[in-house]
Amino acid sequence: MNAFSLVHRKLENWGEDLAKGYAQRMMPFWRGQASRNRERRVGQYIAVIGSCGKSTTTMLTGRLFANQREVKFGFVDNTERPCLRTVRRLKQPVDFVIQEVSEFPLGTLGDVSRTLRPDCAIVTSVGLDHFTAFRTISGVAAELETLTRHTRLLLLNADDEGACTLAKSATGRVVLFGVNTKAHVRAENIVSSLPGRLAFDMVVDGVRRRVSTRFLGTLMLTNVLGALACAYAYGLDLDRAVATIETIEPAYGRMSVHAARGGRTVVLDTVKAPLWSAKLLVADLSKMSEGSRVFVLGGLSDTGSGGSTLRYRQLLVAAVEACDFVIGFGEAESSAARLSKTLGQNRILSARTLHDTLEMLGDRHANLIVVKGNALWEQDKTFLSHLQT
Repeated sequence: MNAFSLVHRKLENWGEDLAKGYAQRMMPFWRGQASRNRERRVGQYIAVIGSCGKSTTTMLTGRLFANQREVKFGFVDNTERPCLRTVRRLKQPVDFVIQEVSEFPLGTLGDVSRTLRPDCAIVTSVGLDHFTAFRTISGVAAELETLTRHTRLLLLNADDEGACTLAKSATGRVVLFGVNTKAHVRAENIVSSLPGRLAFDMVVDGVRRRVSTRFLGTLMLTNVLGALACAYAYGLDLDRAVATIETIEPAYGRMSVHAARGGRTVVLDTVKAPLWSAKLLVADLSKMSEGSRVFVLGGLSDTGSGGSTLRYRQLLVAAVEACDFVIGFGEAESSAARLSKTLGQNRILSARTLHDTLEMLGDRHANLIVVKGNALWEQDKTFLSHLQT
């Protein structure tokens, strides 16, 4: 490292330490300001917590409610400071604040619960997005419970065992959503593959409504149902909510769907890639398209014990079973290269970068290309641009 780089890094570290120190000193003031605004200007506070799709659930719920009520919603930035900011900056009363809240760092949910006093919580699922902090599903559930046990309304994913355990400590009304027959808001007759998109019958109180979405596959079905269940629980017009869902595109990089040249479709899931949710995506690949499929894997996070190399190999092998071929790049490159010797280079390929992956794809016929990787925001835009032009 040269002298310039060393000085630059020291300045960056100094700036980060200064910002952290400022935030620590200001936090009591911000909490007080947010608490007062919560009392004066917020009718109902809805917290979206859990794993696999908090941001999407928050975005969908916010859009549904905004079409029928006065709403402020915040997602993506989900630690305590941005949660406080959403409420602190309110200049006029709103019917609802809908906020994504992270369970990490530890204690965030408890701090948000004490200050902002959520009326409702939507729990998407209980997963190991932060394996190093929680280690087990029960550890994550215990952390989520610091918020859910205080709410007057709790909406739970009926298809997720960890989420359902939270009903035991609930002190208010519980509404279940999912495909489980016990769900109050239930999905039936699900279709999800190209050339169409995810659609299903929503059954609520014996009434059946056909719901069409802009998503592909079934991975985001839970998140769509969670948003609709919240609309149902608060007595919104469900016909109007269903009509709104049909118009909402996925957030970029969160199972976002893009048309590419040659009639190909590209799905980008490139914001986060914890191992457990990557497995869910791979399991869903066969439901996304009846035609040819390609899976592109980059870096994973929260791979747990047993060695990350083994985890990459296991995921790539599982993906090959559902795809015409698979490409591993970046952190997945070495695992893909080893597997290509046993599975054959026509089934699994290795690439150093996402740009190299473009050359391997070339003009190969594929109905669907699914890209999964951790924090690929800038790379995936270039990748997508080349596939579209």
